[in-house]
Amino acid sequence: MCDNKEISNEVPGSLNEGSSSSSSSNITTLYVDCLEELFEWLSHKDLLALRQTCKRMKQTVDYYIRTNYPAVGKMEINDNNVKQIKKFHHRGSNPIELIEEVKISTRKFDLDEFKGLFNNVERIKLVNVKIEGEFYDFLKFCDKLKFLQINMHASDGIVIGNGNEWLLRQYPQLEHVGFKDGRETKQTIDELKTFFELNPNIHSLTTDYSFLGSHGIFLAQSRIKFDHLHVHVAGMLFNIDLLKELYRLGFYQRISLYGILEGDAVASLASIPGLTKVSTSCSYFKFPAMPDLKEVSFTHGVYLLQPILKNVNNIEELYVDCCCFDNIVPLIRYFPKLKVIRFHDNDEGDEGDAYDRFEATWGQYFNGNIVKLFALNKQREKLNSACKLTIYVRQILFLKYKWAKTKTNYRLIELKRVQAHDEYMPQCD
Repeated sequence: MCDNKEISNEVPGSLNEGSSSSSSSNITTLYVDCLEELFEWLSHKDLLALRQTCKRMKQTVDYYIRTNYPAVGKMEINDNNVKQIKKFHHRGSNPIELIEEVKISTRKFDLDEFKGLFNNVERIKLVNVKIEGEFYDFLKFCDKLKFLQINMHASDGIVIGNGNEWLLRQYPQLEHVGFKDGRETKQTIDELKTFFELNPNIHSLTTDYSFLGSHGIFLAQSRIKFDHLHVHVAGMLFNIDLLKELYRLGFYQRISLYGILEGDAVASLASIPGLTKVSTSCSYFKFPAMPDLKEVSFTHGVYLLQPILKNVNNIEELYVDCCCFDNIVPLIRYFPKLKVIRFHDNDEGDEGDAYDRFEATWGQYFNGNIVKLFALNKQREKLNSACKLTIYVRQILFLKYKWAKTKTNYRLIELKRVQAHDEYMPQCD
């Protein structure tokens, strides 16, 4: 039986609230709790189709998607799709209200043709984009912007657009910024100091070693501080002395590194102060003892996980592109603090492609492409003081399990689709 929970003003208790009783046989008589139970059985594409059936259903589906599937509201605008997105946007046929993250990688971006698209957007990434005019003319349409990432390729000390006047303004909603320094000349941009002083609400910075080399000490000596620093390092050839000095000056408290682990770089990880996350495309190594490491991400396939992670069994989150599902069982059995295992999503084509790239749907914990979730929960229960673990899998496998077994939530193991996990992992594209 579904209970009628208290619903906010955004979504009514039932869809036909206030309408006549003559439509009592309609699906709109169901309370939102019941509808959400039904929505759990549908793909996000089915939900987007359902929201087009009526105004009330659209309101309820939109609320459900925002609450449960944060990864759905993402869009990329590039040279291959910009004309199509522009056409849908002007027709009003694109679910604009659900878009919260936009990555723009066109060579030239005309803001006037996309007015209205950015009203609800919280995260924007600009990759190799040329914007004519003042950049503030772009930002003033982004009322809810919390995350801004820019690849800097301008010359003459200009970050983006025709000038740096936008850096001399306050953005109360902004929490995270990213600067990747692709300029040939590395002179310091003085306005960045003013920008961070005017916006103390920015607590997180994504950047690369080029930017840190030209601005790190300058900003740290100006008493600019961040809770979390995300650094992309080409080839994992990093200056540990620079990171140690920035940490000593209080420039950052925690740091995440993104790059390729190779050679002596692996052993040196243990000496980086505040290192809590490593993301790499390489898997032919073994982590040194790092008791403070909390997150590990592999952007390519991994054959064996336990030997790589043996010395970092305090990790709480693991992200992998693909691996044999049976290889995560030792982690379930021996990593008590592990809370999240998330398999990277891909554009789901036909089922064969999704299964081929997935975590090898075979082995003792699979039966007819259905994961044995109950057996995994039993393994987790053998571990003393184990916290509950949520495994995020591709939607096609989640729905296959849901329709076959119904129950997706056990005492120490829960299965969810990847769209339910907000894959906010700031990197330098």
